[in-house]
Amino acid sequence: MASILRLVLRPWDRGGSGDDPGPTDQPAASVTTATTTPAPAVALSIRVDVDEDAYEDGGWSMAFADEPPDPALRRDDPDSESLDWALVGGGVSVGSSHLRMTVVNRSGETIQIRDIAATVTDRGPPLDASVLRTPPAGLEPILDYDFDLDGGNTARAARIAEDGTSAPAFSDEVISLVPHESVELRLNVLTATCTCRFVFQLEAVTGATTTTFEVSDGGEPFVVTAAAADGYGAELIDAEIACNRHDIVPVGPDAAPDC
Repeated sequence: MASILRLVLRPWDRGGSGDDPGPTDQPAASVTTATTTPAPAVALSIRVDVDEDAYEDGGWSMAFADEPPDPALRRDDPDSESLDWALVGGGVSVGSSHLRMTVVNRSGETIQIRDIAATVTDRGPPLDASVLRTPPAGLEPILDYDFDLDGGNTARAARIAEDGTSAPAFSDEVISLVPHESVELRLNVLTATCTCRFVFQLEAVTGATTTTFEVSDGGEPFVVTAAAADGYGAELIDAEIACNRHDIVPVGPDAAPDC
């Protein structure tokens, strides 16, 4: 699946110190040229995709604000995946959203990435209308950067250990890109409390110039939701393992798939 998300890039005017930069009235930029108006001093091309590798081993859930699309629509294409079906139908990752950021240096100078943060633009209750669950395959993906949205409205890139301890990712490291070099960053955005909409801020430095880019999904924030505390109005499951067939089926009142 080619799940390429269209981005809007713009310099973020911090307007002073502090973790929560205020809003900006800078005009949006072209994604294809990765330039802004006015053009930033740091020339980067930034793209964010769904990190399909992080989902391929199962164990993930997608919640819907309303009724999910008809599972029969998926049966028309036996080679389609549950992830495609859920995303096209407006599904939102539950608990963690796995994204992949590709950053390309478009300038003639070396650029250093000094910081990445996810900033919450809106908080709401977890989605609870319906959910699609997939069984795990027993493997956990390796993620490079974690963003815990439950600790405040600005979550800086960190590495979160299995015991829950967190260490800032950019406290003692930078990412250096020589001209025309690119890097892919795997981003794991976490919440256990809310439906959170968020954007990324990426801080890049060349020479004495620092530019902070806001990265959004085509001008709209990305979104992740927590698991519904009191369950869902409707629940579906990927039946490939539970029912040994390529299908999406409802879960019955006894919590068993309706195979």
